[in-house]
Amino acid sequence: MTTTALTLLEQGHARQLPPILQRPDDRGAIAHLTLSISEETPDGRGGPRWSLKGSPTAVVMADKLFSGARCSKARDAVSWPADSASFEDLLMLMHRFPVSIGRTAAELWAEQYSDLVASYEERLALAPIGAPKGGGRFKGTLRDFQKEGLSFMVAHRKTVLGDDMGLGKTIQALALLDRIDDWPALIVCQPHVMKHWERSIEKFLDARDASRPLTGAAGAISWLSLRGYKQGRDTPKADLYLAHYLIMGAWENWLRARGVRTIIFDECQELRHPGTKKHESCRTLARSAKTSIGLSGTPIYNKGIEVYNVWNTINRGCLGTKVDFQRTWCSESDVYLVENPQALGQYLRDRGLLLRRTKAEVLSEMPEKQRVIEPIDADNAKFAELLKEAIKLAKDAALVRDPFDRGKMEAEALAKTRMATGVAKAPGVIAFLRALLEAEQPTLVFAHHHAVHDLISDALEDFGPVRITGQETMGQKDTAVKRFAAGDTNLCQIALRAATGIDGLQARARVVVFAEFDWSPAIHWQAEDRAHRMGQRESVLAYYLTTDLGTDPGMLEVLSIKEAQALGVMHDKMSDESDHALAQAAAERHKADILTMLRGQK
Repeated sequence: MTTTALTLLEQGHARQLPPILQRPDDRGAIAHLTLSISEETPDGRGGPRWSLKGSPTAVVMADKLFSGARCSKARDAVSWPADSASFEDLLMLMHRFPVSIGRTAAELWAEQYSDLVASYEERLALAPIGAPKGGGRFKGTLRDFQKEGLSFMVAHRKTVLGDDMGLGKTIQALALLDRIDDWPALIVCQPHVMKHWERSIEKFLDARDASRPLTGAAGAISWLSLRGYKQGRDTPKADLYLAHYLIMGAWENWLRARGVRTIIFDECQELRHPGTKKHESCRTLARSAKTSIGLSGTPIYNKGIEVYNVWNTINRGCLGTKVDFQRTWCSESDVYLVENPQALGQYLRDRGLLLRRTKAEVLSEMPEKQRVIEPIDADNAKFAELLKEAIKLAKDAALVRDPFDRGKMEAEALAKTRMATGVAKAPGVIAFLRALLEAEQPTLVFAHHHAVHDLISDALEDFGPVRITGQETMGQKDTAVKRFAAGDTNLCQIALRAATGIDGLQARARVVVFAEFDWSPAIHWQAEDRAHRMGQRESVLAYYLTTDLGTDPGMLEVLSIKEAQALGVMHDKMSDESDHALAQAAAERHKADILTMLRGQK
C-alpha cells in the first residue's frame, strides 16, 4: 500500500468527509468480508471476488445490491466481483451493517478506499486547475474547458473523455500524463494517426525519443513508438509507449512485463467488439493499470452491447454484468439495442464515467476557424512507382536547350510529382475521412486530381458522397449541394479550384479536409470559406492532411501554416501585391527544390 493510502486511512475519521465516505466501524460485526481470486477467462470472467459470510440480513442485501452476485441457498454467504466501480456501494453496505475485514481482503479494501477518498477530494469542486504540476513537462496551454477536462480525468481515473472533435482531446490527455506523473504509460491509437500522436508528444511534452538515446534534455521523459519494432531484449525501454490497436496482441505480454500504469485509448470505440486479439489485449492491460482513459467523439452507440464492451474494458464492472446491463438499459425485444440512449448518456455523466462537451457548449472559448496540420501515413511503394516518370522527365528536361520546351517538361514533371503525392496519400486520407463520417461529422473534402477523388468515392461509397469536381453538369452540382445541405450525405467532395461560387454548404459543414494542396494560398482560403461564411453558427475545423513525401512539404511552407498547439496560423488575406509576389517567389523556389530532388534520384 502506498504512503498516501495509509495516510488517508489513518485520517479517515479526522478528515471532513461525508459520513458515507468515512471508514465504517466494525464493532458488533454481523458479517465477515474476505477476498478470493480465480484465474480470469478469455470472456472476462474470474478475477478477484469479495465474499461476505454471516447474517442473512447483510448477505441478502449484498445479493440485491451487487451485479454478478452469487448467493448460497442458505443465504449465509454471497460473493461478487471485487471491482473498484462497486466499492462505494460496498462502503454503503458496511455503514448499514457492521462488517469485519479479513486479512486476505484488507489490502485491496484499503487500496480501493484510498482511491475513493482521493477521487472525492479531486471532485470537490471540479474547478479548473492550472497548468499540470506533476512532472512539470507539459509545454502546452489549456483553455478553461480543457482545464476542467483535465480536472475531471484526474478525479475519475477510469473514464471516457467524449469531447466533440476539434476540442483538444489529445492535448488534454497529454496534460493528464504529466499531471498524474505515473509511468510507464501507454497510448493506443488507430494506425493512421500514429504520426499525429508522435508529433503531439514532442510538441506538448518535454520528451525525448528513446530510439535516439543521445537526444533530449535532462529530465525529459522518454517515449517510444512500437510500430516497426519487434519485442525483445533489445527493444528500448521508455516512460511512454505509443502503439496502434492492430499490434496490441503482439505486444501485450511485453507491456504487461513493463508494468504499464497509465493507458490512453484513443478512439476507444475500437474496444466495442470483444473476441478479437486487440480487444482482449487492451482489456487485460486496462485491468492492471491504475489509470485508463478513453478518448472518443462518438463514445455512445445505439448498440447496447457495444457501449457495455467499451466501458467494461476501461473500467471493469462500472456497468455491472452484461446480463444486468441488458436488463436495465436494453429493449425487451432486442437485448442488443439501448432503449433510451439519452438516459444512458446522462447516467454515464452522473457516475463520472463520461465527460462530453460539444463545440456549441464551449463556442465562446473557440476561435471561429481552426487550422490543424494532421500528419498521415502514405503508401511509399506506390509513390516510388508513380514517381519514376516524373524523375525521367526532370532529368531529360535538364538536357533540353530550348527554355520553352525545358519549362514545359519541368512543369509536367512537377505535375506528375504532385499527382504521385496525392495518390500515395489517398489511403491515409480515406482512413481519416472514414473516422469523421463514422462520427457523423458533415465534411467537405478538397482534392486536386480526379484520380484522388475517384479513390475517395470508391472507398467511401457506403457513405453516399456527392461531388463537385468540375466533371459534373450545373444540374448535378446543384443537386450535390442540396443533398449535402439536406443531410442526405455527410461527405461532399470538391475540386480545389472549383470552390468559388458555391453557397449553401455552411448550414451543415463543420469540418474541411484538404486531401491535396495548391501552390496558391488564396485557393485554400476560398475553400475554407465554403464552410466559414455567413450562416455558419459553429467553429469551423480545417484539417491539412500532410506527409513528408513529394510536393507536400514545399506547399505547406508556401501556405505559411505554422504549427502552434495544433492550430495553424495563416493570414486570412494578402494585404497587397507584394504579399502575392512573395508567395509566388516561395512557390517557384520550392518547385526548383523538387526538380533538384527528382534529378538526384537514381
